[in-house]
Amino acid sequence: MGLFGKLFNKKSEPTFSKVKEEIRTLENQDGRIENPTKEDLRDYLNCLFNEDDQFVTLTLAKAQNGIRYIQACFVDAKPIVQLGLEENDKTRLVEKTCLSNEECADIFFEFYDYGIVENLEEYQPVQF
Repeated sequence: MGLFGKLFNKKSEPTFSKVKEEIRTLENQDGRIENPTKEDLRDYLNCLFNEDDQFVTLTLAKAQNGIRYIQACFVDAKPIVQLGLEENDKTRLVEKTCLSNEECADIFFEFYDYGIVENLEEYQPVQF
C-alpha cells in the first residue's frame, strides 16, 4: 500500500481549500523546489520510481484547464496519479492507476509543458 493509502481510510470524497501560491513547485519526501526545470522533474520522478514510500507533486502557478496540481505515489506496486481539480473555491481529487512508469511520467511532462492532462474521463473521484 502506498503513502496515500496509508494515510487515509476510504469513506467519502473530500474537497480541499484552493492552493494560494502563485509559483510552480515540485515536491517529494525529500524537499521542495520552486520554479523547477524539466531535469528537476525527471529527477523527482526517478526517485518516485526507485524508492519506497515516495511521492511527487507538481503544482502550477495558476490552474490550467481546471487542474491546479498533479501528484503520484505507488499503491500495490502500481503508480497512481491524482489530479487536483479546482472548482469554485475548492479543490477535489480524482485519480487513476497507470499501466506503467512511462505512462505516469508522460502525464507529468505533458502537465509541466502544457498544463493539460488527457483522458480525464479515466480519472475517478478519490474516496477517503
